[in-house]
Amino acid sequence: MPTPHLLRTWTGETHACADFVAPRTVDELAAAVRAARQVRFLGAGCSMIDRIVPAPGGTLIDMRHFAGLLALPAAPPVAATDTTTVTVGGAARLDVLTAELAARGWALATVPTQPTVTAAGVISTGSHNTARSAPATVADQVAAITALDADGEHVSFTSDELPAARVGLGALGPILQVTLRCVPAFELLHAWVERDADATFLDLDALLRQHDHLWLNWKLLPNDQERVLIRSADRISGDPPAVTRIAGIERVPAWLRLAARATVKLAARLPALKPALMRSVAARPPVIGASQHVFFQDIDWVTGHDASIAIPIADVPAAREALRSGFRAAGYQPHLPIQIRFLPASDETLLGLNAGQAVAVFELMSFTGFTDFPRARQVFCDTLSGFSPRPHWAKGAVGHVASTFPQASWRAFESLRQRVDPGAKFVSPWLRQVTPLAR
Repeated sequence: MPTPHLLRTWTGETHACADFVAPRTVDELAAAVRAARQVRFLGAGCSMIDRIVPAPGGTLIDMRHFAGLLALPAAPPVAATDTTTVTVGGAARLDVLTAELAARGWALATVPTQPTVTAAGVISTGSHNTARSAPATVADQVAAITALDADGEHVSFTSDELPAARVGLGALGPILQVTLRCVPAFELLHAWVERDADATFLDLDALLRQHDHLWLNWKLLPNDQERVLIRSADRISGDPPAVTRIAGIERVPAWLRLAARATVKLAARLPALKPALMRSVAARPPVIGASQHVFFQDIDWVTGHDASIAIPIADVPAAREALRSGFRAAGYQPHLPIQIRFLPASDETLLGLNAGQAVAVFELMSFTGFTDFPRARQVFCDTLSGFSPRPHWAKGAVGHVASTFPQASWRAFESLRQRVDPGAKFVSPWLRQVTPLAR
């Protein structure tokens, strides 16, 4: 009997997969899909593990061999309003893709923070960053998708099917190719400033109008103190300021990684040290860099847990008060800021976090080793449940999410899913639990 394959995700979660295959060709992939009773697909392993693993007796298919960059732009842009497309394999990593685009003068309008995610994974889960008006998710930038159906036959999603297919939840089959819209490469001035929390949330509308990309890192400190580290990234017009220029993803030095890991382990044992971790996230001098450099962050060296939930932007002040009260009542002291990102409304997807409405995405994060996080996550999710929440498909929020999207969206999605997979081979146990799919 073969030894089970041990799947390990970026959070450190593990699962022994009895039936694991890594096909190298489309024919091998099609044969594996046809032979499987129930199947899920593995890319970079950046989703919570219950989103990835199949039902007992099912097959996990590793897509790593479908990572080619298949059709890069042939010529650089001439004008700032030019557009083009790029076609990549479903397992193509975003850091590889964006580097190749930059070398040709092109870029994706927005990319997520994590550079090692794959094209298929990032669109299937609706992964996002933050933006005032540009597409805030990679799924919003999809022009075409090619996949395999439950019989191993090619299927292409174009035109009217794309809104349902762009955020496919892994329920529409293995993605072979993704075509993405591109814009001329651009540079951003990346800045950090720390401010009083009351003033920041009072000025939220002005901040959103002022910056192309805005992040709020909300610090909940002891004795009811609050601060916000405001992070912004803005396109440069005119002469660039005289600040540091970065040429790639900024890497954390090895000595600092070791020191950080030791500090986290100590703080996990001594709760009094939690505020020190919070205060270590601080303002720093501004930098200039190409878009992918200032969006991507070097986070692969640390493991943790998170829960991410989108709510209407208008509800941010009330949600802030409710979360502050909820954590106080639970006696929970966060050791990392709650990050808030902003997505403009989109009609490009049915199941994206920002489908049909502008949202603010709250993210509660914790380093591995803090045993109070599960309780804090429950408080976080329960509190935001009163604000029409849409939990991030890849992350660790708990609760049923079907009611947060219009029933018409679910009907359209289920119609497409039934055509691709009438036997629900691609619907995982987790999807059956939290959505209306194949019930």
